[in-house]
Amino acid sequence: MLHRNVKVLLSSAFIVSLSIGISYPYLSEYVYSITGSSIIAGIVPFMVSIIGVPLLVLGGYLADIFGRKRIICFGTILLGLSQFLYSIANDYYWLFIAAFIEGLSYIYFPAFTALIMDSAHKYQLVEVFTLDVILSHTPYMISPVLGGVLRDLYGVSGLRFGFMICSIIALAIALARWLLLSETIETTGDIKALVSSMLKINESFNALNLTIKRLIAIRMFIACWLSMLFYFTVLYATRYVEIVSFTEWGVISAFSSAFYVLTYPIAKIIKNFKPAKTYSIMVFLESLASILIIQNMKYMLLASMILLNTCGALTYAIERTIITELINQSMRGRVESFMNISFYIGSALGYITGGYLYAYNPQYIFLAAAILLGVGSILINTLLKHLKPHLITHF
Repeated sequence: MLHRNVKVLLSSAFIVSLSIGISYPYLSEYVYSITGSSIIAGIVPFMVSIIGVPLLVLGGYLADIFGRKRIICFGTILLGLSQFLYSIANDYYWLFIAAFIEGLSYIYFPAFTALIMDSAHKYQLVEVFTLDVILSHTPYMISPVLGGVLRDLYGVSGLRFGFMICSIIALAIALARWLLLSETIETTGDIKALVSSMLKINESFNALNLTIKRLIAIRMFIACWLSMLFYFTVLYATRYVEIVSFTEWGVISAFSSAFYVLTYPIAKIIKNFKPAKTYSIMVFLESLASILIIQNMKYMLLASMILLNTCGALTYAIERTIITELINQSMRGRVESFMNISFYIGSALGYITGGYLYAYNPQYIFLAAAILLGVGSILINTLLKHLKPHLITHF
């Protein structure tokens, strides 16, 4: 039986994803349509990530000192505001402001994950975190299709409508989370302790064991190349090679998202294998997905999205299970902030790199990702091979 906090967080994440999935998957197209520049299209999510990184640090410490609930609700409000600003943007200036506010909303991400860690039993963790990814992404079985139809029928105005709907829903979810969530830790609310902890961030990082440090570095490396794939594939497929319409891209996104459901039973199987080998295989399959995209065929594009979604969900579950096993409760918020920092720094580098690569030759995005993810899969197995299967199997 799942704790109410877990149910509230997962169900509300599902609803938010359902609304954000209408227009946000087309953000690169939205920015490109407004500005006519793939470079600016890359700068917008780059800003989100760069602004978000210091907020992830602050959010992790706030979650451990002031509690999880208030941070989650405040960040959800900021998310709703950012979507409203996207909906009214007419030039790069307003797009950058929206990106700035969205970056600020990242303050609640560590608290969200830490509250799940606190509220779930250890034997549930692999399944719960896999369920988290499933519920956050299965809305993409529906909403991107609507977004694609809106884009094909009404152009940029259709996407504006989607951002506005997301804004309204996110603000409603913020209220629901405030009313339904319960705090899991006793908080001191000591500002001096917060400042002292922030000044000792290097000490907190250095105190982590080598496995967690390696996991943080691996996450940054992978995020760099996967962010390019997910963000620029829609532009590549609809504008550059023109193998699909926006509606067809929505259908592909929807159908591939349905495969998230399969990750739950797969998670029950892979928890009996060595974490390093399983993680490595998932990343290698992601490199193959990149090659499939540039075959410029609809069914290959679909296959690539299925691989990326499935493997991404499973690597997320493996990472969080390792963290929960190796890190005590009082440090989980901070460790999760380090993991998020590595992810968003990597993503920021991927967005800005992808913008320039797309301007030069869009196919270079997918070739670079395939090569480097393939090499990375080998390094992952080497760096994490000391992990024993019991880290996963006892769940």
